[in-house]
Amino acid sequence: MDLKRIEPGKYKVYPPVGKCIYCGNENVTLTKEHVIPFGLGGNIILPKASCLECNDVTKKFEHTCLRNIYGPLRLSLGVRTRNPEQRPDTIPLTVRLADWTTKEISVPISDYPPHLLMVAFDQPGIIKRLPPSEHFYFQATVRGKMDEFDAFNEKYGCIGIAGPTNYDVLSFMRMIAKIGYSFSVGELGVDNFEHIVLPVIMGEDLRASHLVGGDLVIPPPYEVPYGESVNRISWKVIKSTKLVIVDIRLLASLGTPQYRVVVGRWKGDPNQIVVR
Repeated sequence: MDLKRIEPGKYKVYPPVGKCIYCGNENVTLTKEHVIPFGLGGNIILPKASCLECNDVTKKFEHTCLRNIYGPLRLSLGVRTRNPEQRPDTIPLTVRLADWTTKEISVPISDYPPHLLMVAFDQPGIIKRLPPSEHFYFQATVRGKMDEFDAFNEKYGCIGIAGPTNYDVLSFMRMIAKIGYSFSVGELGVDNFEHIVLPVIMGEDLRASHLVGGDLVIPPPYEVPYGESVNRISWKVIKSTKLVIVDIRLLASLGTPQYRVVVGRWKGDPNQIVVR
């Protein structure tokens, strides 16, 4: 398990989209879209793909995830950031004591045992033929350098690090949906499939579990070949239903869960798909 190589690998840049992939506006300022966030080693870019208004929407839930879910791990591993001069020297933590109470402390980055609390989901509801629902089921799992916890606990007089209280699962599901959707636009073209996941991304439909899910059985860590990204992503079209499905595994070298997004429905003949 290589926890040091959270690097982007070779960049993949698609042709410019020329309109906002979220609202469809063309005669506006358009920014490039990182399919996977820059702060997670994203190396796939859609040029001229998001208007400023929609960019503000996606940026909010991405920043929530990068800060609250991935923040301490990114700091401890020195993962790239757009503002390196603002990177702190310490990490604030809540540790759990032997009497099960908690205590707020701040530790040097070098003392932090790199780890990540992740959630694993069941299959999207639409695949299981379930009606849309705002409820979702997940299992929590921790991945990282677990062998470093004993030394940390002894040094700071605790029995462990408490999980974040601001873990926003819905924001995480929206981020996964945005990754899958923008990847499909790059691979298949923005006009070639119905964008059924868009309301989830834009916060208009809270029934995210109908289209966003994954595998509860977590695969082993991915051994990253030199020059490749630690993030894994692929798409497929189910011919019987024309559903466009994207499989995503962020920071796969950590042994993280795999996620699955039903991003849309192919408009044409699924036997005649042309990849851009």
